[in-house]
Amino acid sequence: MKNIILITAILLLTSCATSEFTKIKNNSEQSKLETAHAKKLMLGTWCGQHTDEDGSISQSTVNRFKDGTYQIDFKEKNKNGVEESWAEFGIWGIRLPIYFTVLQGFIENEQPYLANTEDSSLYDAYKVVELTESVFTYDSYTSGNRFTITRQCSD
Repeated sequence: MKNIILITAILLLTSCATSEFTKIKNNSEQSKLETAHAKKLMLGTWCGQHTDEDGSISQSTVNRFKDGTYQIDFKEKNKNGVEESWAEFGIWGIRLPIYFTVLQGFIENEQPYLANTEDSSLYDAYKVVELTESVFTYDSYTSGNRFTITRQCSD
């Protein structure tokens, strides 16, 4: 009788463990599909604009490419009307719910300058809040800042 109870208990525990493993595996496959879809949505050109408390306006245009590279062009106009522009380039990726970037360099006066990739501040991770065909909102894990960019770009 003890053997029957022991065998029954082992079978029950084994079937529960198998069931949990299957759930994890299925969730992993679903997560991979969702991440692949998110990556496709993120490709191409996205734009954002922000007005600071002092009245300066910052605009950004990011282009993400299939090969995992990106370039962001920045334009800033201070409250006195003085404009400044520059660009950053690097690599990006996504594994929902995390979006990340690694800044590899800057472009100033059409000249690329490599960044010191040993600088940990050049590595950023974000939590994806919303991602549709037209809106992308994400929160910075380090600063807590929220960013929203759209497909609607203006000059």
